[in-house]
Amino acid sequence: MAKRALAIMGSPRRGNTHVLLEETIRALREDGVEVERVEPARMKISPCRECSSCRETGVCINDDDMQAVYAWLLECDCLIIASPIFFMGLPAQMKALVDRCQALWSRTAYLRRPLFENGRPPRAGAVILVSGTKGEKLFDGALATVKSVFKILHVRYDEKNTLLLRGIDEKGDALKHDTAMGDAYGLGKRLAGILAGEKRRGGEHE
Repeated sequence: MAKRALAIMGSPRRGNTHVLLEETIRALREDGVEVERVEPARMKISPCRECSSCRETGVCINDDDMQAVYAWLLECDCLIIASPIFFMGLPAQMKALVDRCQALWSRTAYLRRPLFENGRPPRAGAVILVSGTKGEKLFDGALATVKSVFKILHVRYDEKNTLLLRGIDEKGDALKHDTAMGDAYGLGKRLAGILAGEKRRGGEHE
């Protein structure tokens, strides 16, 4: 069975973040990985209401496009989050998706139900963050959020699979950058290699 990756494109526009993520996806698909790409800005994903319904059921009360995203989040073998930095954090559309993962957290924290009944080991994860400025700590807030949701979803955070790109602001800057496109492609190849290794360890009938 082919390995599957979920790539979340967190930008509200198809600019630099989109171009870089597409390069990572291209590398993955070249090596036979199936990729589902999600764009929160082009979906109906309401913010978390903090109504606490999921504490009782483990299911979010909002009936929107996030219901499909839940399935992809649980089924994928690899999760990639790509996002620009807005005021030291994630854009509102991306943050809404992250906040709606509260329902999955509630399953384990309140209902004591594991996300994976078979004790599935942590999955591969990757992060692409793009900023127009070059501040020293400008990625800290977004990384803290990503690491938190990775932990909830049983996804490994690895600095080797993290691209932090500064000084990429105007549309098209990623294509002009000395290393960004090559780094994004290399990230896809590295993830494909990780997934191939997991498949060999798990056998053909995983």
